[in-house]
Amino acid sequence: MVAYPFDGPEQVRRAVRENIKAGADLIKIFTTPAIRDEGEIHGCFSKEEISVAVQEAHRAGLRTAAHCIGGISLGECLEVGVDSIEHGYFITDKQIDHLVKLNRWIVLTASPFFAEERFRVRTRESSESYGRWRDAVAERMSAVICSGAKFAVGTDGLHGGLAKELEYLVEFWGAKESEALTAATRHAAEMLGLEGTLGTIEVGKAADLVGVKENPLKDIKALQKVKTVICNGRLLYSESKNKE
Repeated sequence: MVAYPFDGPEQVRRAVRENIKAGADLIKIFTTPAIRDEGEIHGCFSKEEISVAVQEAHRAGLRTAAHCIGGISLGECLEVGVDSIEHGYFITDKQIDHLVKLNRWIVLTASPFFAEERFRVRTRESSESYGRWRDAVAERMSAVICSGAKFAVGTDGLHGGLAKELEYLVEFWGAKESEALTAATRHAAEMLGLEGTLGTIEVGKAADLVGVKENPLKDIKALQKVKTVICNGRLLYSESKNKE
């Protein structure tokens, strides 16, 4: 459910149930604008509407995620049981403490503020808005990383650009290389409830592996120098074979 015009708890309940019936394995709601203007961050749903979405998803055994950049909606999402906050750019110190105490997830997405590909396709007004808040968001995201909160990493429209997201986390938001790698692997699997089959290299798990030429623990940009790709135990790409 992304920015659909549902009005009131019962419409939200019906929409969640329709998505579940259609085969959704995660319910995501859009609770704030994509980026803030000056002033307060206004919410798209009431606390009761968010709560109903969470209740219906959890009743069906599904996890919930909320697009939320901050404001009162972020606190409400945590209060009613949303499993993961997507973005959280303007999360407050109090909300970070709440996030940690509740043991909830936040998904960090740096590319909207740093990826040139994103700026080239935006309107001038949108680009100026993201540029204006870049430093403030970096300070907030660094606070999240330093807090010990559980975080994963997402591409937020920069599909195929996960390696760049990790670079931005390290270069601009202060994550350690090991933290960025964990966010994209073990933590991402845990957040989605897939830690039994994905996220780490262990016997019995899917053999999804990427081999790179250099050590990403020393230089996160090494992830962009792919040498080998193995998916579910099958070799999909090998630099040596492609050169033959």
